[in-house]
Amino acid sequence: LVFGIWWPRANKWGGFWSMVVGAVTYCTLELLGVLPRFAAVFPALALSILTMVVISYATGLPGKDELLMVLRMHRPTLEEHRELKGA
Repeated sequence: LVFGIWWPRANKWGGFWSMVVGAVTYCTLELLGVLPRFAAVFPALALSILTMVVISYATGLPGKDELLMVLRMHRPTLEEHRELKGA
């Protein structure tokens, strides 16, 4: 999820499937007990990132609204900055 905020090429489908694959991988490895406790987070994270990249490239560029949202998270307008600060 954090990767999608910092990589402008990420799109909603990459983010969605990245979370699904990461969660399913983690739960499966934990239930099977093939790794030490909580170590399943590492392969789950790797597959999640890989899924984000592959699906984002396969489904096309993010839309204009998605790109604007990412830009605003990094550089809010002066009005948005004042709102966030409560001024």
